Amino acid sequence: MSNFRKYIKINIRLIPERKNKNVSYGYLDVNLQRKKDNKYYGKRIRKIKETDIIFMFVIIIELIIQILSFKKFFLIEYGFSNITLKINGIGRKNIFCFNSTLYKRKYYPNEIYINGEKQNIINYSFYFNQTENYVELVWNNSINDSQYIFNECPDIVMVDVSKFDTSILKRTNHMFTDCFSLTSINLTNFYTPKVQYMNSMFEGCSSLTSLDLSYINTSEAIWIDKMFYKCSSLTSLNVSHFNTSKTTDFEYLFSGCKLLTSLDISNFDTSRSNKCVVCFLIV
Repeated sequence: MSNFRKYIKINIRLIPERKNKNVSYGYLDVNLQRKKDNKYYGKRIRKIKETDIIFMFVIIIELIIQILSFKKFFLIEYGFSNITLKINGIGRKNIFCFNSTLYKRKYYPNEIYINGEKQNIINYSFYFNQTENYVELVWNNSINDSQYIFNECPDIVMVDVSKFDTSILKRTNHMFTDCFSLTSINLTNFYTPKVQYMNSMFEGCSSLTSLDLSYINTSEAIWIDKMFYKCSSLTSLNVSHFNTSKTTDFEYLFSGCKLLTSLDISNFDTSRSNKCVVCFLIV
């Protein structure tokens, strides 16, 4: 379920202006308005002068470019982001960790939806009455700390963080530690160029068989120790793009990943490492 329309009103207008039978002029007006405070964002694409066919083609390309650029407006400038969870089973279950910064500090979600219904109670656990339950956590502001969010949440089977604002995020350590029922994590668009602490991020996720790390950026990461510790069901892992030039701690990075048969760490830079006890031991 998307709550996008609850927060942003979009108006897109194509304004053609014919000057003669062979030449067309046009504007593309894209206006966005945040509903809670009526803050306005407007963009008028440059005036275009071309033949009819080229004019329409350019308009389409420009529209695509503008839609892609709206990510800054929606996610970064406004901090609109969400995380979707799937939790199996009936009964009271944790949707995030009691000890996490999410619950104890200012980062509690602005809205929580369970199976499409908005919850009005501030809590870290809720009662579920279906065998398959979907939870959406919604923020109106950016957060810089996601450590321990789902630490030791054994009932979560799926997490989708593809719409989570990571623009100011600096800590993801222990984010999914000991989520041993977790079988799927969608990390699409989960860029981490400012994250310094990634240690134990996926530690103990023993049901994960695969993990797409394409969007994970480790260029600022200082600690990545135990990042994949005891991910005992992982059969493949691509970390060849990891930049570890600033990393000082690699301890037990892949320890316990007993099903991994190959691992390319040829680009790893360990020159700054001061802790490397069984750094790259798999079994």
